[in-house]
Amino acid sequence: AEINQINMGETNYKGLLQELFQSNQGQCCRPPEYKEIEKTGDPHMPVYTVLLTAVWNGRELAVKKKARRRQEAEKEAAKEMYDMISEGVLPSNAPQCSSVATPSQVGGNDNAKSELQEMIQKQTGHSIPQYKLLHQSGPPHQRTFRVNVTAPWNGEELVEEGQGNNKKAADKNAAERMLLRIRGWKQPPLPPLSGDAVSSSVEETPIDAKNKLQEILQKRGYPLPTYDVTDKDGPLHEPTFTVTLAVRSRAGKVVYRKKAEASQIKEAEKLCALVALPEVEQQLDEWSDEEFQMPPSPSPEPEESSSPQQQEVHCEFDKNQLGILSKFTSHRPDVLCVQAEKSGTFLCLVSVRAKDDDCYVVAQGSGTSPSDAVQCGMGNLLRNMRILYPLQ
Repeated sequence: AEINQINMGETNYKGLLQELFQSNQGQCCRPPEYKEIEKTGDPHMPVYTVLLTAVWNGRELAVKKKARRRQEAEKEAAKEMYDMISEGVLPSNAPQCSSVATPSQVGGNDNAKSELQEMIQKQTGHSIPQYKLLHQSGPPHQRTFRVNVTAPWNGEELVEEGQGNNKKAADKNAAERMLLRIRGWKQPPLPPLSGDAVSSSVEETPIDAKNKLQEILQKRGYPLPTYDVTDKDGPLHEPTFTVTLAVRSRAGKVVYRKKAEASQIKEAEKLCALVALPEVEQQLDEWSDEEFQMPPSPSPEPEESSSPQQQEVHCEFDKNQLGILSKFTSHRPDVLCVQAEKSGTFLCLVSVRAKDDDCYVVAQGSGTSPSDAVQCGMGNLLRNMRILYPLQ
């Protein structure tokens, strides 16, 4: 095919075409997009084929040009489309375009986040879209996540929301909707969240959810709940943490788990506690431990017990382990060590307040002697501390 060699002088047709679309934002329009669709010829003297697409007043337009340089092909395509629109000579076979995006257009872009970031960085030079988790709703096994994305565009701060069955899907949906908005499409509204929507911002999440859960378990003689970071996803500047909350029986068996996602570990922990609190309260009576029971609370007039199932044992910590633990927290750990009557095994529960005073870290251990059990429990506690505070 013949390659056009038009000398367009100093006229910036790409800029003129962009201004033309910006002045017509009230109509059904999508701004021009340039895409290199082919590169042929000698590697030292390639020929570029550029496809320029846009929507003007409801009509889909497309212009294809070839040139020795990609920039020259884009300029030629922009000139032809600009002349076409300014002179009112639109192709008679240009397909009509609906002003409302269809579901396939909203959900068909697997690279929406990358495409949106490239588009924003190309215009601003440095800014990137920011995503924020707004709400969660639905039953624990079928959650719905609602996020919003903010991005600068043409001097304005645009905000668009998205929804999905996990945070990654919701981010992708928000990016797709933002791309369609930038391109001039109207979009169908998102479905409303159910009445049990849970706000995921730190300010709106009740800060006492973790403390309330801890108090309920302690009053019933259960170990303190543990929070473990089980997954980390997303780019370094915008990570998403998955935290798993575990509740154990008096014998140390995990009887309840709950997961939550958030942009911060503390935020995910609070979400876990917030969702788990009513469920744990309902299920506490269903959890029974026939093998082990906590020692009975002392009474003003103690009575001799003829055959207790457990016997509380005095034990001490290993100095080396205490030295390692001091790197993570200034608090001294607490330990409860008991011996099972039937098996003779020593069981211990070690807990310590974290360095940020926001939660307790708990671990359990067992052994043939009190010192072995405590050493095992402290080893597990240190492992948990390294997971929670990996930079130490």
